[in-house]
Amino acid sequence: MEKGAITDIEMNQTKAMIRNVIKEMQDSAFEMIAYDFNRQLSGRERTPDELLRQVEGISVDDVKQAASAFSLDTIYFLKGQKEE
Repeated sequence: MEKGAITDIEMNQTKAMIRNVIKEMQDSAFEMIAYDFNRQLSGRERTPDELLRQVEGISVDDVKQAASAFSLDTIYFLKGQKEE
């Protein structure tokens, strides 16, 4: 991701998923209360519509820049259970 190996399909699907989550949130009183609570805690005054516009404006370069701020910390290996 840091190298920018993100396809247009991946970017569009990710944005669509985020759009759906934000729109679904607006159908739930509980989720809207949680959104408002987090908005107040963070000090970022933006409506769900403003957040949607910001998501639409994210570019592959923005993702690369954000990814470069992270470093690998832990790797987990998952294994299944044997059936008897």
